[in-house]
Amino acid sequence: MRNSLVFLLLLAIGVAAFTLGYTRGWIRFVDPSRESHPIRGIDVSHHQGRIDWRQVGAAGIRFAFIKSTEGESLQDPRFAHNAAA
Repeated sequence: MRNSLVFLLLLAIGVAAFTLGYTRGWIRFVDPSRESHPIRGIDVSHHQGRIDWRQVGAAGIRFAFIKSTEGESLQDPRFAHNAAA
């Protein structure tokens, strides 16, 4: 019983640490070298919410793919704002 509780506690700590690292950008699954891929871009849609485009530019991002539609009926409600910004 005690070993199971210790295991669950360590598992919960590990999951929390991984989640924090992933959401803060400390853990990345795809991050090509800046030497071989110096031009950086992002992919955005309404899922990211309001985007601080000045901060994006300051981070060295030079282009963005901006979602406009999905299928025939869904139009991204943030497209016009993101495209203008």
